[in-house]
Amino acid sequence: MPVRGPLLLYRDSCAKCRFLSRLAVAVSLGAIERVPASSAVAGAITQQVPAAQGKLVLLDGARLVIGRRVFAAVPWCRLRRMMGHGVH
Repeated sequence: MPVRGPLLLYRDSCAKCRFLSRLAVAVSLGAIERVPASSAVAGAITQQVPAAQGKLVLLDGARLVIGRRVFAAVPWCRLRRMMGHGVH
């Protein structure tokens, strides 16, 4: 799966997680792509980083942000996208 930009992994069985992930994508003006935790990408991440399981996870290149800190990282993702970084 080619990565076009930052990915936000969320637990799709949790209504709060779905809402928060949609909110993060809206705040980023579409710079972040939502990926459900049941996907292969999310499974690979949670195997490598067990602390990420069941939490919002933002994967932006080599940077991994877990939990509430995702929202602090959203503006930087948008800025990087506006400047042309993070797009492959």
